[in-house]
Amino acid sequence: MESALSPGLLNGVIAEWWKRQTLATRFAIIGGMVMIVCAVAVGRFVTARIQQAAIDNSAAATALYIDSLISPLLEDIDADNPISIGPIMAIEELLNQDIGREFVSVKVWRRDGTLIYATDRNIIGNRFPPSEELLRAFNGEVVADHDSLGDAEDLAERTIGKPLLEIYSPVRQHLSGDIVAVAEFYEVIEDLDRTLAKTRAETWGMVALLTLFIAGALTGIVRSGSRTIEEQKDAIQHQLASESESSRQNRILRERIERASARTVELNEQYLRQISAELHDGPAQLLGLAALRIDNLRKKARAANRQDMEIVHNALQDAMQEIRNISRGLRLPDIEKLGVADIIAQVCAAHEARTDSAVEQKLFAGVIPATYSVKITTYRFVQETLNNAFMHAGGQSQSVVCNYDADEALLAISVSDSGPGISRRPSGKGARGLGLPGLQERIESIGGTFEIRTGKTAGTTVTMMVPIGREG
Repeated sequence: MESALSPGLLNGVIAEWWKRQTLATRFAIIGGMVMIVCAVAVGRFVTARIQQAAIDNSAAATALYIDSLISPLLEDIDADNPISIGPIMAIEELLNQDIGREFVSVKVWRRDGTLIYATDRNIIGNRFPPSEELLRAFNGEVVADHDSLGDAEDLAERTIGKPLLEIYSPVRQHLSGDIVAVAEFYEVIEDLDRTLAKTRAETWGMVALLTLFIAGALTGIVRSGSRTIEEQKDAIQHQLASESESSRQNRILRERIERASARTVELNEQYLRQISAELHDGPAQLLGLAALRIDNLRKKARAANRQDMEIVHNALQDAMQEIRNISRGLRLPDIEKLGVADIIAQVCAAHEARTDSAVEQKLFAGVIPATYSVKITTYRFVQETLNNAFMHAGGQSQSVVCNYDADEALLAISVSDSGPGISRRPSGKGARGLGLPGLQERIESIGGTFEIRTGKTAGTTVTMMVPIGREG
């Protein structure tokens, strides 16, 4: 059965906790660990160097002093024979004096590791493997080691139970300066040990104080910076929240405006339909009645007045036809239940019948979930742009392309011709349409975009793109 906190889950918990910490807390944790490691390393290095320097200085002073006393007694020893009784007695007499009481043991070595003298006479004449310190002393160095009593010949010294300083001092012949032996002294260094212990404590205390001071200073700086960063972060988050709320409110307002614009389009079409009906049922009917009466009067009038009545009759007929055309242009057919492709096809068919021109159609075959305002805009856009194509381009290569991107919910309709570019066309409106500026305003009011691409000889393409499903 797996543990409740697997390594992966535990790592995830730690990582999540770490992310929640401030910069100051992270610095305190990581910086604290690094400073502790560095403080321990520096403390160990400094105390070791101090201890070694103290031991070396003590050993050098002792060796110099002892050398001045021992070397004259041993300078005539033979390299191959044991030391004579005279030097032995002189050494022991020296050790029994006040100056020698600090030395608990003395050994004199040959180069091959043979003890030619030792305070412990039981090991005189024995041969031991030369230690590294002994070899260094035969090379002319004064070597000191603190409490290093691990060699086989140190059995007696290990039983003393006091801190000892082991000193190897070369013994030279007075005239030639050749090293003929090495004197090894074991000095009791209780005072030096106490001094070293005190120095170590003071060193560690100073390292700790400096580490705490540095850590405190750096932590204070980082904490101040972290506080500033946190305040700025809070301010930015507050600003982002405020901007997000403003953006949300703007989006709501924009959607309300688009819905209101869409409703305005529908109301406008109802109003235009009403005006169309009133023109057809009111002024058109009255003009028709007036034309009939003028026609009757013209038949009864004298020949002199008949020509004037003919002019009035024709003017009334033209006015009545113009009103009917205006009424027909203002009135939309019933398109609410038609699809976008069907609406475009209906507009194209009416345009072809009215202008006796051809319109190529490439229409999206699927279902487009367009609202009524989008359908109205589609009808007016195709109607107006085809009128412009016929009036200004002579109906050359008229085409309508309708595409729908379901992923983006975007309807795109383009009307193009191969006539002269728009820069060579009149800038006025169509026969009785909204005009391009009116189309652009209508399309943009429901959240769409309006674009015209034209060239001097490459024809003109007018495109509208409308998002589907945003209003309603």
